[in-house]
Amino acid sequence: MKAQESKIYVWGVILVFFIACNNKPKNQVTEKHEIEVNNEGRGLMYADRTDCRSVLQEIDSLGGKTTFHCFRVGFLDSLMIAKAADQQSVEEGKYYQYEMQYDWCILVDGDSVKPVFYQPRQKMETQRNEGVLVFEVPMTQQLDTLIYTDSRGEWGIRKIIIKRS
Repeated sequence: MKAQESKIYVWGVILVFFIACNNKPKNQVTEKHEIEVNNEGRGLMYADRTDCRSVLQEIDSLGGKTTFHCFRVGFLDSLMIAKAADQQSVEEGKYYQYEMQYDWCILVDGDSVKPVFYQPRQKMETQRNEGVLVFEVPMTQQLDTLIYTDSRGEWGIRKIIIKRS
């Protein structure tokens, strides 16, 4: 009888361990990004290189003297559930739709370049704001750093070194 009880106990422990390993915490971001910046109490900012054909019909400008570089940038707001829908959330939506693009630039061989185009993405989740920034740079120059200077003061200045590809 004791051998049978110990087998049940062992299987019970294995079952509990299996269930614990397979349960994911709720609201956990499983998507990995090329660049991720966590801001304690605010959320996650991310950026990924993306194919420019997702937002541009033609990717050749000035007869091949320049090239386009596109970054999908986004913000996941960890406080969205606690926030009430008020004037502040309207202002925040306006910022992500129209004004956020002016807070970004890239350094190209020491010169700063602002985006030439910004395409906001359709909002699939209430806490996510995302869009694609398009930068046009001369063919002979390399991207150095992606810089975000938050005009609203929540994220500060973020300088992100770009890996050369």
